[in-house]
Amino acid sequence: MLRGIIKGGSLILLSVIFSKLFSIIYIPILVRTLGPTNLGLYSLALTMLPWFVTLVSLSLSTIVAQSIAENSRYKERLPIIITTYIFFTFLLSLFGGLLHLLLAKTIAVQLFHSVELVRYLRLVSGGIAIAIFYNTIIGIARGLKDFKLYFQMEVLKSFMFVALGLLFLLFFRYGVYGALLAIVLSPIIPILYLLWKHQQYIRRTIRFNVIFSSLHAGFWIASMSLLLTILVTADRFLLGIYTDPKTVGFYAAVTTLITAISLIASSFKGSILPFISENFTDKEKIRSTIQRVVSYTLLLVGLLLFFLVTFRKEIILLAFGKEFMPSISLVPLLGLTLLPFTIYILIHTVILDRRLVAYTTKILFPITLFALFIDFVLIKNFSIFGAGLGLFISHSLVAATYLQILRKKFDLRVRRLLGLSFLIILGVLLAMMLPGSLLYRIPFFFL
Repeated sequence: MLRGIIKGGSLILLSVIFSKLFSIIYIPILVRTLGPTNLGLYSLALTMLPWFVTLVSLSLSTIVAQSIAENSRYKERLPIIITTYIFFTFLLSLFGGLLHLLLAKTIAVQLFHSVELVRYLRLVSGGIAIAIFYNTIIGIARGLKDFKLYFQMEVLKSFMFVALGLLFLLFFRYGVYGALLAIVLSPIIPILYLLWKHQQYIRRTIRFNVIFSSLHAGFWIASMSLLLTILVTADRFLLGIYTDPKTVGFYAAVTTLITAISLIASSFKGSILPFISENFTDKEKIRSTIQRVVSYTLLLVGLLLFFLVTFRKEIILLAFGKEFMPSISLVPLLGLTLLPFTIYILIHTVILDRRLVAYTTKILFPITLFALFIDFVLIKNFSIFGAGLGLFISHSLVAATYLQILRKKFDLRVRRLLGLSFLIILGVLLAMMLPGSLLYRIPFFFL
């Protein structure tokens, strides 16, 4: 099982690497072209996109992957399952896009106090509809363990995103509108590619009992996913309410670097799900697999985090320019959020199983409310540094909750993971205290 996870995760990670190679070209151009204020408007326009996608989609991507993996031995059932979910998701995507469109003016004016945001949010409504459909479609590839197709779709989507973004930004000079338009259009070709490649599973027969039988688990998965989505995006949402777009722009610039590293953990998460669904009753196999995958991923994330913190000044200057130099001091604080994020995002795959998801969601609900209260207080009083600290606390609370659940359920060895995290944090703190000269920082990094 571990070999299959590593193989699948490696393919997904490879897709992330290709995506990041595209981003190396695109993100600096995006940031430099838009500047802090317009980058803040761009970030605010996208802040509530994951909220709507998670809420309206009912987490069908996860449910589809689990359902297909569990029925992979029954080939006659797969066409009905896949066709039904595709049709139902299409209806949900239309509803999600329309709902956001109707609320766009209220969100822009009443929450973010910006009339200029209205047209951007209306455009994002189309992106919400397409994102809901794309997430379910790629869940089909995960459930079939067709990680090669997953790789192709993600790389194609990233390529289209960068190509369209550069076209709209540099050639047509559409600014924020063009950058958002690239997000809206980029998933279309990958969606068509999967539908064409697996057209043998698409039939005219639709059985809504397939949907109804999954709604109970879907309710809890969607509830948990929405709670976590709000937790990881509340920082920008509250910054939009209590600060200005320029401040949000500084914060968004650093988060692009953090997000790039966090995709390593997300990659392995994507390949774990089918194996967990198949082997959930084998507690020893689950414990051993999760222990190894989390440890290996923490080591890889820690290495990149050392590099980011050690050379943070040079990275910000080269990637974004002098305009974003005030954001340098935020890098270590946001970087540390990667450690609890890596732990909980990998364990989250086990938690999502329908045998644990309801129990965990009930525990997570009060924790989410407490974390949001902390975010509210910190951001209102300490602006972007409060947002970074609040994000670290939120991630840590969720990670601690997940670790405790898996310790009881699968006898997970929590101390080893916490010890490894402590060593990485110690290294980051040492990197922060190094003198400014590269003569000190380069040998430290290699050491």
